[in-house]
Amino acid sequence: MADTVQKKEYHSSLGAVPALKGESNYEEWYRRIVRRLELYDLLPMIQGTAVEPPSQTDEHRDWRHKQITGLEVIEGAVSESIRDRLAASGKPRDSIKDLLDSI
Repeated sequence: MADTVQKKEYHSSLGAVPALKGESNYEEWYRRIVRRLELYDLLPMIQGTAVEPPSQTDEHRDWRHKQITGLEVIEGAVSESIRDRLAASGKPRDSIKDLLDSI
């Protein structure tokens, strides 16, 4: 438990990832967002190699929590105009990988 608290305190002390505005800062943004997601142990979800566990299990609840965490980190690091464009695109954005692939 203490390890989890220390980890959360460390993550919250990190500066914000600059908002993605478009092609002009995409490479820097992508590099930093992937590193941020790696801090949350989400690399398999970024790569699309995480397998969704059966529903109604503790593993599925943990998997879903990780997805939501990653989606929130990404959506919080893009400009409003890009969020609007993503919403209008109709592309799936239910997973970390889907959202990153849509950007």
